[in-house]
Amino acid sequence: MNLLVPLNNREHLSRYIAAGATEFYMGFNDAAWSCSQGAYSDINRMSGFGRNANKYNFEEHCAIIKEIKQKNKSVFTTINSAQYSTKEIDYICEKFLPQLKEYDVDGIISSDDTLIKRIIKRGLTVVASTMCGVYNSDIAKYYRELGVSRIILPRDLSLSEIEKII
Repeated sequence: MNLLVPLNNREHLSRYIAAGATEFYMGFNDAAWSCSQGAYSDINRMSGFGRNANKYNFEEHCAIIKEIKQKNKSVFTTINSAQYSTKEIDYICEKFLPQLKEYDVDGIISSDDTLIKRIIKRGLTVVASTMCGVYNSDIAKYYRELGVSRIILPRDLSLSEIEKII
């Protein structure tokens, strides 16, 4: 089992690493996304909280990925709204995925099946978000067959329920 540490403040990175953290996940904000997709369209499910939840823009986000990778730690990017339109998926694939691949992000946390397929097709690793609702082994199998490399289980599962899924 691995614990993903949310990173919303770059200043805390060294302290997290000193405490033993080896994996991080982050979201980002993008003003151009809001202009082109609309104010109520989420890049990830925390977009509604603005800079409080996603403090860094995409360029800053990529710089943090680089910093984490230089420290030989893993980093994952959240692009996990409940669902995306075709227009939104095209935007994500054009504007975000090439740079995330260039910066060698360890995975993209997502929940939209269509986006997951497009991410994998571009040679990036996908981690199934808690929003995928993996509550049994059949759902886990579905995501594994889809090409997802890792699953973040829902937080309300008990250890015995997790054992049954595994």
